[in-house]
Amino acid sequence: MNVNAYTFPCLVLALALALPAARQAQAEELTLREAESLALENHARVRLAEQDVAQAQAEVARARGRMLPSLSASAGYNRNIERPVFFAPAPLGRIEVGEENEHSMTLSATQPLFLGFAGITGYRAAKTGREQAELGARQAEQELLFQVRQAYLGAAMAREIVRVQEEAVAQAESSLVQVQRRHEVGSASGFELLQAQVQLANTRPGLVAAHSDRRLADAQLRNAIGLEAPAKAEPAEGLAPFASRWLGVPLDSLIAVASRQRPELLQLRLQQRAAEHGVDLARSAYFPSVLLTGRMTWQGQSEEMIPEEFARSMAAGVQLSWTLWDSWQSQAAVRKARVAVRQAELAADLTRDGIELEIEAAGERLGEADATLAAQATTVDQAKEALRLARVRYDNGSSTQLDVINAQFVLTQTQTAYARSVYEYHMAHAQLERALGLIGRQ
Repeated sequence: MNVNAYTFPCLVLALALALPAARQAQAEELTLREAESLALENHARVRLAEQDVAQAQAEVARARGRMLPSLSASAGYNRNIERPVFFAPAPLGRIEVGEENEHSMTLSATQPLFLGFAGITGYRAAKTGREQAELGARQAEQELLFQVRQAYLGAAMAREIVRVQEEAVAQAESSLVQVQRRHEVGSASGFELLQAQVQLANTRPGLVAAHSDRRLADAQLRNAIGLEAPAKAEPAEGLAPFASRWLGVPLDSLIAVASRQRPELLQLRLQQRAAEHGVDLARSAYFPSVLLTGRMTWQGQSEEMIPEEFARSMAAGVQLSWTLWDSWQSQAAVRKARVAVRQAELAADLTRDGIELEIEAAGERLGEADATLAAQATTVDQAKEALRLARVRYDNGSSTQLDVINAQFVLTQTQTAYARSVYEYHMAHAQLERALGLIGRQ
């Protein structure tokens, strides 16, 4: 092929444009930990939870500020179109006061001395709210990480199913070649050849479906991580059996772990504390509030727009306010707050019972998945041996091609069931760790 001076730069430019697109289309292989880290960096759910924490922190600062001094300034100007007057006894009579232009500036300071315990209680309530927001963010992270783990394991299982189906197609093709050779020498009938051809045709749709499921699983993983199309992510780790550290752990011990780690259980105590703060805030209406005040004022009057001098005055004092009667509004507020405390206690009992049941069910699923996985591992070895014997017997003429086809089918089904058993075992382990509040805290 001849490349002239014109076409060569065009080819270089085309390659330069094509390489980034090819690199972008190529899927990135990620370990589970890398996928979880990307999800925590990218997902909007985590960003929203972080904003809730920031908002709660701002509320703490605002509650603290209620107990600290405040400083304010004000200024005013009046133009006396008609000067104010006052009336004095005769012979003075009607007397005008003031000048045409009046200026005033005031600097005021206030320091709360006592707010009926509302100040310190509000500050404590705000800190409790911040702790709740932090636990809420932790819960959101754990839910996100569980979804990432579920999607990651699903993508890994989809690849294992593709491998099983590819092996099934390869076995069917190998059997067809074997039967064709025997048919050519007259040791296999046309019916056996037809059976081998039908077996291969029936196996290929399973591989097509497995590839489709893998692409869907990859899309679910990308969505769980928070990546945008056309970015792709693939699991770098396959499904492998392992020994869960929670197998055989008594239920009481699991519940004890959850009581220290599960965000929802930790939030129950904070919810009850917040309700108790509500009672204290409602009761603060029974007490007076005392403020220390100070004020400095500059005043000036003149016929000119800007006076030549200002007169300064200063004052300091203590201000007390006390609601003596509010038609039982404060009593009603206290009763309402106490009802909220009781509601928090009842809700805590219900939530605790539900979480304990969730832990028990997750532990049972893990034990069941472990027993199923152990049985499936033995079955796969047996199915492989059955296929080997069926082929040997067929070669020796002591069995039919149908026996080989059945053995191949059984092996494919067994391998598929084993892959799903490994996936279910991983998921049972993840579900138990989510129930314990340990997702992402290893």
